[in-house]
Amino acid sequence: MKMTYAVAIDTMVAIANGDAIEDAVKDEAVARMNDLKGQLAKRNGSGSNKPTKHQTEVAGKVEHVAELLANEPDGLTCTEIATNLHYTVHEASAYAKKLVDGGRAERRKDGRVTRIVLVG
Repeated sequence: MKMTYAVAIDTMVAIANGDAIEDAVKDEAVARMNDLKGQLAKRNGSGSNKPTKHQTEVAGKVEHVAELLANEPDGLTCTEIATNLHYTVHEASAYAKKLVDGGRAERRKDGRVTRIVLVG
């Protein structure tokens, strides 16, 4: 019977801790770890690096928000962004956050209101 990955990992931990393990068990654990390493290399190497349809759509919407903010030197609230672009406030807030996290915009408190303002 083939050793499971969990047992192989437990065996490798035991080896690392200096426990006495039979040579046959060590060899089987090393073989299972090499199998796992090969599977992970295939999985990581075969993935596509191009953005998904959803990621492309979100990037476009973030750019729409940036274009709108470019014409507003005092910035806009997320509600104003949502109203102008026909997004929900939740979507507008998420797209504004992407701009802020990317360093392209910043949040400015204006009393009780937070405005999103493009930087630079």
